Amino acid sequence: MAIADQLGWITLTLVTYMLALSGYRRSGPHPLMLPVATGSLLVMAALWVTDTPHSDYLQAMAPLQFWIGPATVAMAA
Repeated sequence: MAIADQLGWITLTLVTYMLALSGYRRSGPHPLMLPVATGSLLVMAALWVTDTPHSDYLQAMAPLQFWIGPATVAMAA
């Protein structure tokens, strides 16, 4: 996978989460508008529209997945 493709999927993931978070806050916060759920739906829709296999998306997300563990531990401490 090219670096540009990888950066594109990372950017799309972060932007969709920010949009979902904004929608959640505007909804007052409504339980059906949880950012992880709505952001995931937006990313899934993008994968479907672009006909991108899930395995390619997971490969592009490897840098983010690498940092999720340390970030979770840091927040728990």
